[in-house]
Amino acid sequence: MEILIITEAGRDTGLGHLIRCISLYQAFEEKGLESRLIVNGDGIAEGLLKGKRYELFDWLTERDRLFSLLRESGMAVIDSYLADITLYKEVSKFVETPVYIDDNNRLDYPRGIILNTNIYAEEIAYPENKDKTYFCSSRYVLLRKEFRNVADKKIKDKMDTVMLTFGSNDTRGLTLAVLKFLKDKYTELRKNVVVGTGFQNMEEIKGLNDRNINLIYNPDAKEMKKIMLESDIAISAAGQTLYELARVGLPTIGIC
Repeated sequence: MEILIITEAGRDTGLGHLIRCISLYQAFEEKGLESRLIVNGDGIAEGLLKGKRYELFDWLTERDRLFSLLRESGMAVIDSYLADITLYKEVSKFVETPVYIDDNNRLDYPRGIILNTNIYAEEIAYPENKDKTYFCSSRYVLLRKEFRNVADKKIKDKMDTVMLTFGSNDTRGLTLAVLKFLKDKYTELRKNVVVGTGFQNMEEIKGLNDRNINLIYNPDAKEMKKIMLESDIAISAAGQTLYELARVGLPTIGIC
């Protein structure tokens, strides 16, 4: 039976949930298990979904369509900040093995497996319940296959390249703000800047006219790994990318 991986991705929600769900999709695929990504999102997500089995629709409102898919599945994984408790309860009724990816004990989840892969996961006091199984530890961190095997990174004595990555949409405009600072204070530092299709201020970023700014548009996992390996330090949003940066061994300033 097919495994459904239900999540969200887009301009308003970012790509973090989808990226870690793709890690699961890849792992299932390597084990010979067929899975499908069910994504509530927009066009931003489609680049990451290329070559994968997926459906893109608003499963929050089109629940009958989601439930129809669940009837054919033995296992479902939900990674969401938008799904309400009612949906979790419905999913737990439809499938034999429901799995809920959690970050902060967001809900009192129904019967199933709760997976929290964050570094603080073991500090959360989840409620004990015989119908629930917990896997809460960074030992279970979800990494895309490109980041599973990484050679030791050489740390230079002197920095010459910084990586900037603030997600697919950078809603707070941190890329522009940090670039202005670096352009003023560290003119000769090469800046590898990851930009996504959700950026609203690209003309301002391009207008900085710094010969040391290298804009990288919508990189895939292989390209992200290459940028990390080529950089000496990263300035990053404090999301899922932190785990990939840690895996590579790139010193990072994380902005919460």
